[in-house]
Amino acid sequence: MSESLTLNKILLTKLNSILNPNYVNKFILLTFSLGSALTGKNFILEALLSLELITQDFTLKLQLSDGANAITFFFGIVFIVISIWLFYKAHIESKVPKLKTFKNCKSASKHLIKLMEENERVFKECGPNSSKHNHEELKMEFSVWENAKQNIIVPNNKEIYRVISNFKKLSEHEQPLVDKMKSHIEHFEVHVDNSDVDYSEHQFPKEFSELVYSYKNVSKKHRKKLDQINERLKLELSDFNIESAFLFGSFLYSENYHDIDLLIKTNDSNYQDIKNTSMSLNKLNEKFSRELNEKLHISIFSELESSDFEQFKTKIRSLEKVI
Repeated sequence: MSESLTLNKILLTKLNSILNPNYVNKFILLTFSLGSALTGKNFILEALLSLELITQDFTLKLQLSDGANAITFFFGIVFIVISIWLFYKAHIESKVPKLKTFKNCKSASKHLIKLMEENERVFKECGPNSSKHNHEELKMEFSVWENAKQNIIVPNNKEIYRVISNFKKLSEHEQPLVDKMKSHIEHFEVHVDNSDVDYSEHQFPKEFSELVYSYKNVSKKHRKKLDQINERLKLELSDFNIESAFLFGSFLYSENYHDIDLLIKTNDSNYQDIKNTSMSLNKLNEKFSRELNEKLHISIFSELESSDFEQFKTKIRSLEKVI
């Protein structure tokens, strides 16, 4: 048993010496030195390997042939190339971070969410705040925002662009959203370089964010909140003349949502009923804001807009039924 352990220890020691960086460096140096000797020091080999014997009757001379010189030169080049390749693998390639690629949007969602959330944090913390009236405060804030755009948002956007440009497969629903995001990134970068360039027609596509977040599994805490909001809405809307209601948008996928998107289809078919329902929903929104500190973003369709409602639904990736 002890002999077996000793043998294993010896083998592990040998393996460690092979994998040890110092061993690699020594091997690289040895290979390069040998290659240099074979290519540049042929005259030394000729001096060492040549033999000349002169007598009255004959002369004997041994030396490397031209063919031998060519062979040693060839092997010298091979050893030098091998040493350079080993040096690159050991000291350069290993230190260059490999850019990860993803097959599709779902597999990249975690990486994309991290980048988008950092951009959102920067925008909230550093973006221009119109509520400040002090000129110096506004000037300083603008300077911070410009710096943040250049050094944080633009690099993050470039990484997002790289990732989404290398997807191997996109669905018919995903493709236009990815294209919108790429267009936004392209125009935003031009705007950062030249503030006179207007990119208002290419604002950040919320639909892309919702798509990416839809692939994320929400936490148990957020799932509990979703269920609570759903039950509260179901109770509040029970007195309305509503055919169906759905939750959708970032509230379903992210804890960093801005508001709660609610899609409603009513049975109202005349102007007065539509107006009354609209007023009641506005009061419901105020109630949610006052009691729950939540803002509802309501998209409402009457019976007269049934076709528009169905068309709107087709544009939404995920819906959670309330009624």
